[in-house]
Amino acid sequence: MEILNACADAGYYDSVDLKSCEDNGITTYVPVPKQKVSKKTNVPTPDYHHEKFTYNGDSDTYTCPQGHAMHRCGSRRKKSDDRLIYLYRTKSCQACPMCAVCTTSTQGRSINRWEHEAVLDRLKQRLANQPKITKQRKAIIEHIFGTIKKIWGYGRLLLRRLMNVDSEIALMNTAYNIRRVLNIVGTQKLILHFQQG
Repeated sequence: MEILNACADAGYYDSVDLKSCEDNGITTYVPVPKQKVSKKTNVPTPDYHHEKFTYNGDSDTYTCPQGHAMHRCGSRRKKSDDRLIYLYRTKSCQACPMCAVCTTSTQGRSINRWEHEAVLDRLKQRLANQPKITKQRKAIIEHIFGTIKKIWGYGRLLLRRLMNVDSEIALMNTAYNIRRVLNIVGTQKLILHFQQG
């Protein structure tokens, strides 16, 4: 079977798609989005984000940062994509001195685990082992379109027909390249380079 590696930015992170890729022999490198935290409460704090809880495959439990075992206590299906999600809790939350920085729930902290979470665990391991791949991804073409469209506000082409569009894009790319060189090298060095060349 042909081996295919795919690298994308965090906007393409979708657990179902990642599993589909793995099932079809595609090795993915997609950054995992950061955990969303309530701006109102700022809970959980970074020390108690989801990735700080360790999964133990042999016992099918999680261990929280305070060392408490969290056991599977139920499951549910997500309506949006029909994923089966397992729920893990511990009874130790009520007496834990760090509960206030871990959760705002009166029932204590819970951890969700997708039935195919191992796919995402393997992705995280690949990203940790080969960080250069996603770093290189950030340096290639896509961020240029983001800069041109969002920062410069150039969301639509003004011209029609292939030859005209080619010219318009060529001008955009030239303007981008000049600005990029000025940002990296600086105006004085660029002028000096042209004078010497």
